[in-house]
Amino acid sequence: MKGYHPVPYQGRGVHYYLGDDAGLLHSFVDSNNVVNGQTYYYAVVAYDHGDSLGIPPTETTKKVSVDPITSELIFDINTASAIPGPRASGYSHPIINNTDVQHTSGFGNGEVGFSILSDLEIIDNKYTLTFNDTLYTDSSKSLAKNYSVVGEKVNSESFYLYVQRTPT
Repeated sequence: MKGYHPVPYQGRGVHYYLGDDAGLLHSFVDSNNVVNGQTYYYAVVAYDHGDSLGIPPTETTKKVSVDPITSELIFDINTASAIPGPRASGYSHPIINNTDVQHTSGFGNGEVGFSILSDLEIIDNKYTLTFNDTLYTDSSKSLAKNYSVVGEKVNSESFYLYVQRTPT
């Protein structure tokens, strides 16, 4: 289904917009002229297709609430906030120098395109991108299209634990 659902919400007179059936997108860029320092709230939800016999689509929750004691915001699993800010002076955005894709095995006729989704997560590395039509888990396998991205370099982080001892 695409476009507006045929069943309106009862008593509201509005129809749920189901989208354009243009495929799934795995990224979002807020290009609505965001202002540095201003807080923005986002939600990512899923919805079902409803029923043409009288049940409109329903979607997962999207709640932001305020703790009555601390006045801190509480976000459910589908919500987040962001405060944009300027990059440091002299910051250079990462670029993709090599888009050489090597098809090493299997059959395929798709195209692979590259775009940097989170420039602060880029590590100078060589990556292997693998597509599969079978998903293997610890205990089973199922027919499910999936992909993985694995870098050659090992990422590690050191942290130190200090224990404060009380005098005896």
